[in-house]
Amino acid sequence: MTSTGGYWEPLWAQGRRYRRLDDAETRLMTDHLGPGRRRLALDIGTGDGTLACHLHHQLGYRTTGIDCSSNAISLAAAQDTGPAPGPVWKYTDITATDLTEHPDPAYALITCRLVYRWMDDKRSIVNRVRRLLAPGGTFWVVTEIDSRRASTHPSRVSGSPPRRPTHSLWPGPSPVPPTSMYSAATPSTAEQRPIKYRMTVP
Repeated sequence: MTSTGGYWEPLWAQGRRYRRLDDAETRLMTDHLGPGRRRLALDIGTGDGTLACHLHHQLGYRTTGIDCSSNAISLAAAQDTGPAPGPVWKYTDITATDLTEHPDPAYALITCRLVYRWMDDKRSIVNRVRRLLAPGGTFWVVTEIDSRRASTHPSRVSGSPPRRPTHSLWPGPSPVPPTSMYSAATPSTAEQRPIKYRMTVP
């Protein structure tokens, strides 16, 4: 399972790093998310904390970054050089933890950058996100097009049979009108067009 800490811990410990934010991506967030005005934000799979720090220090959200890798969380905390108080960093696996028990259960913004693709049970993740979003909140997903990274897909690297490409961000047709989702494809800048959806869950 590529969504668990057991897979990601050694990669972070070995110095593996992932795609940094670029100007095109930060412009999209400025245009479509706007100023945070101290509203709550949750960054799922925060990694080295780059996105959480941008949301917190540049856009003005009160951000919590969570990751299933303790090595990633340690790196995120060490790299946050912005003014205090900075983002809150939590070693948490969203696939196994009931985040509604946290002190801030309702978020105006939940982000999931370059992580959603590797989650095995997408139905469960979308349901968890729905329960965590405040009315009118946004689920911001940035994901690669599955076929673009065939040679480095974790299932291929590990020798496991490749999974069928995922073309939908969620299954099922049931609309939840107050919530919106934006999706931006990577890595091609030309393809980073945000598409606004009504979030649907099974």
